Amino acid sequence: MSAAENAKKIVGKPYTTTREAELKALVPGHVIDKLSNNHVRTIKPKTTYVVVDKDETVITVLVGA
Repeated sequence: MSAAENAKKIVGKPYTTTREAELKALVPGHVIDKLSNNHVRTIKPKTTYVVVDKDETVITVLVGA
């Protein structure tokens, strides 16, 4: 499985420190950047963006190549 496919496993789950550690294991070598759903940023290489809602539930995960 690709890093992007692996990262999708956390979508719909609460974003916790344990979940962040799990994500780091799924996308090794990537920087994890958590965003609330009103932020817009440039996607950087080797960076995984976790978009969360106001309840800290993961909406989507964007994996930069």
